[in-house]
Amino acid sequence: VDSPGSCTCTDQEQSRDRSLVLIAGLIHDVTTFIHEHPGGSALVSTRVGRDVTADFFGGVYEHSNAAHNVSPP
Repeated sequence: VDSPGSCTCTDQEQSRDRSLVLIAGLIHDVTTFIHEHPGGSALVSTRVGRDVTADFFGGVYEHSNAAHNVSPP
């Protein structure tokens, strides 16, 4: 990704097979994590392709420090 909010065609093509979310301005690939999410896969899968910053930082659940440490880069 060149800058926040922009991406190239190649980026879009590569992301078609991945589940991506935006947290605090960073794009996270949660493809392999969806089925491991302690709150259930539906919480993550219904938010793919969206900015989930508010959800991650307390909108749905106050994530622990451990959750912040294991969130995918």
